[in-house]
Amino acid sequence: MAQVVINGLTGYLILTGNLSIGVFFSIGNFASLIFSELVVLNQNTTMIQSAKDLNNKLLVELKPVNNKENGQNNIANFAKLSIVKLQEHFSNGEVVSYPDITIKSGEKILLSGDSGTGKSTLFKLILGELKPTEGKIIFKDKNGQQIHPDLAKIGCIPQDPTLFPGTIKENITMFNNKLDGEAEEVAKKMQLGTDLKKCLMA
Repeated sequence: MAQVVINGLTGYLILTGNLSIGVFFSIGNFASLIFSELVVLNQNTTMIQSAKDLNNKLLVELKPVNNKENGQNNIANFAKLSIVKLQEHFSNGEVVSYPDITIKSGEKILLSGDSGTGKSTLFKLILGELKPTEGKIIFKDKNGQQIHPDLAKIGCIPQDPTLFPGTIKENITMFNNKLDGEAEEVAKKMQLGTDLKKCLMA
């Protein structure tokens, strides 16, 4: 309607001799461009408003989890990890069930199985990247009390790690020269000290 009004006023000015026909077409094209962009803006605004509820739900999900229950928040207090009646249900109907197991601090566990049997999914559940459909993952301290450690301090090296073209040191420091002095200490902790020395000697 606004575009019709503008064209009408422009036409009136032409009839009264105040504007030329060339200006009429220029104004018409300019008005068309403006209102078409306003339509796009209105459509995008409507889409944003329609997704407001979903955005609010996502913000709730992204809030940090309070892990200060029982005053235990330090991974150093960890003594054992128990997996109890753990299951993960997928949208395609597949269900992965895990046996009840307990892993003590310092233990080395070999987890084997065919591709797609849920090995990577188990790590994601332990790291809190996925929420279990059923069952629990329980962390306990030396006194047998349940703790809630900072899961961000628990790491997992995937099957296909990404290495940048460069030396071992550069991959450790992420090309930050200020961290060169700490690279050797970190390499020793990760049992890469010998490899790092060979790299430095080469």
